[in-house]
Amino acid sequence: MINHRQRALIAALAALVVVPALQSQLPRPSQAQVDRMSGPMFGLRGVYDGDGRVWGYGAQARFPIDWNLQFAPSVDAYAVNGQASLQGNVDFIATGRRGWFYVGGGLAVARTQGIEARYGANLYPGIDLPSLFDTPLRPFVEARWTFIDGKAPFRLTFGLNFPLGSR
Repeated sequence: MINHRQRALIAALAALVVVPALQSQLPRPSQAQVDRMSGPMFGLRGVYDGDGRVWGYGAQARFPIDWNLQFAPSVDAYAVNGQASLQGNVDFIATGRRGWFYVGGGLAVARTQGIEARYGANLYPGIDLPSLFDTPLRPFVEARWTFIDGKAPFRLTFGLNFPLGSR
């Protein structure tokens, strides 16, 4: 029988396969749309864990694989019940034709001080907002669920990405 964690992982992987497959049936985006999200980016982020009612912070990177698929590793840190907690994520993001809405998912590794590592899956929709004041800074917002130990806490993630290198 498939447990809760395995179902979440299957759903996340299915979303990563199905969304790009469906989008491949749509016409290619314009060059302006591709330029909007092309190239590697680095970002700083804030995180609010709605279940634990704690704030956290983190960092992420985005590396384009194709015009609508990105590799997005990240790490977040929290203070849960007075103990340091870290979560590393190995995610993939599938963007839409216009590049501003995306769906992501992947693997999560959570480690709380004094407790051994736990593994799970991430699933999240997100929005890349327009550049700030004609700068390369790109704000984003995500609604994230991480399925670990039979729980799926809701986390609101927000931050700024900036391009690495020139465009």
